[in-house]
Formats: sequence, structure tokens, C-alpha cells
Amino acid sequence: MSDIKPPYIPSLLWQTFSSRGTPKRLAPNELLWTPGSNFPEHKYVVTSGLLRLYHVTSSGNGVTLLTVSAGGFLGQHTDAATENQMTGAEALCETELLFLPLEQTSRWLSQKDDVGRLFAGWIYDDLVAQLRDTQLRFSLEHDTALVCVVHALLVLDHLNLLERMSRQQIATVANLTVETTVRVISKLLREGHLASSRFTTLSDKERLTLADLLEPYELSNSPYG
Repeated sequence: MSDIKPPYIPSLLWQTFSSRGTPKRLAPNELLWTPGSNFPEHKYVVTSGLLRLYHVTSSGNGVTLLTVSAGGFLGQHTDAATENQMTGAEALCETELLFLPLEQTSRWLSQKDDVGRLFAGWIYDDLVAQLRDTQLRFSLEHDTALVCVVHALLVLDHLNLLERMSRQQIATVANLTVETTVRVISKLLREGHLASSRFTTLSDKERLTLADLLEPYELSNSPYG
């Protein structure tokens, strides 16, 4: 398990999580939970990699609602009436987590010391970021496949995860079929927006060129700006 502090977690919280949490590694496409599963006994901190929260439609398709990267928090997405999970959670690449006992996280929220104040503020900021990401995804549902793929590429590049993603996983982030995703990437290559079909990290020129395709989205409000 990585001992590198993820971004966005204050050092004191990271020390507390590391001492109290149980490490867990998920393989690509491994499920952490499924929609409708029981209320979890743990909360989860993502320490590396990428998870997606998804909803299964009536047609049986899994729609990505949110992606959670290193420094994110999981376990609060439950139905208040049934106390079951409203979503499924799946690793998109090898992902590492810390399991935190539910009673411990509840205790931190009620504490008035530095750990309690930091934990409450961190939880609030993370929920706001997740809500912003979900709202952006809803707006992208009404946009073109080109915009959805470009958004996915820029997000994954910003997270330094692009080289770990297959075409299928990029399609999952973009909520498109792999056939459509491959077709859009081929178009981006033909038109010179991408220099190579083998993704590692994007060059500054590629980032700027792709960002120009996302108008009217403002980079300052985006997760990759």
C-alpha cells in the first residue's frame, strides 16, 4: 500500500487515517459494492487509482455518475429510507483504499479538536467537489460524443492516469460505447488534436488544443484546469 499522502488530505488527517485505516487493493474492474447492497460498515478513503460510482439503467447498462480519485471519500451514497447503496462502486484501474470503521468516522465528526474540525471541513469540500463533478456529467450527457471523450481524456490526464486506461475504460468514464470512443479518438488523431494513439501524458499543446474543443466550458471551473 502506498504511503504517499494523496492530494487534498491535510497532513494531520492523513496521519490519522493511516494509523486507523485498513488498507485494501482493488484490481481493475473489481467491484467495491453493487447497487442495492447493504449499508457499509466502513467509509473509504481512496489513496491511489480511480473508482467510479455507477447506476444500472432499466436496460442493464451501467452509467458512470461520478469518478473518485486519490484523496476522495466514499461510503456516504446511501438511500436514507432503505440504508442500501444507491450506486455501485467499481475500480477503473488498480486502486488502493483505506477502510475506516463507521463508528470512528462518526466520532471524528462529533469531535471539537483539530482532527474533528479538519475531518468535517474535508468531508464538506469533498462532497462539494463530487456534486460539481456530477453536475458537469449531467450537462455532458446532452453534448456530443466528441466533447465527452475530450473531457474524459483531460480529466484522466490531469489525474496522471491516462496511460493506465484502456479504450474501454476511457469509454466508461465518458459514458459512451467503446466503438464510439475509438471513432472519436481516431478523428482527434486525423485532425491533429492528438499526436499519438499511445497515451502516456498529454503535451501542453495537446491539452490546449483539446481544451479549445470544450467551449463554452470555462477551464477555471473544470476539474482539469
